[in-house]
Amino acid sequence: MSFYTLPEETLLGIFKLLNTKTLARTAQTCHFFNRLANDKTLDLAKGKQARLKNQLRGDLMVAARHNDLDTVKTILAKDIIDPTDASTSIVGKTPLHAALEGRAYKTAAYLWRNYSFDPNLKDYYQSSPISILQERSRKMGLTPKERKQIESLLTLMTENQAGCHKCIVS
Repeated sequence: MSFYTLPEETLLGIFKLLNTKTLARTAQTCHFFNRLANDKTLDLAKGKQARLKNQLRGDLMVAARHNDLDTVKTILAKDIIDPTDASTSIVGKTPLHAALEGRAYKTAAYLWRNYSFDPNLKDYYQSSPISILQERSRKMGLTPKERKQIESLLTLMTENQAGCHKCIVS
């Protein structure tokens, strides 16, 4: 049974049992909670939405870095966050940066094909998606599969694909 479903007579009977000091404190507390509930500057729903957005962004970055494509797709399907927006990251990284840094080329290819990332967007450390790939392609000891994936992504990012991406790599 909820406090709100109690009949008024029952509530009045309970309040009669309280001494004056306790009753005054109860009224004061109710008044305080009523002010909080009606305060327009304290929008709890917005705070909850911001926390959810931050949590999803963190989960997306981890999933992208670890090549967990199913989780990446699930998070992005919620349509709560924009994966191309680097301004929400402290260091200016996007999930594409994270995927490339984690050598998650399958996830990077998915992100590139489905969202309009800027391949020249630099993070705090001056790394861009294209510079990460170029640096990685110069490394020795890459497997043939990894080299092919890197070259494929470099080709995708350097080609001007009309209608797919808003920027052209110089």
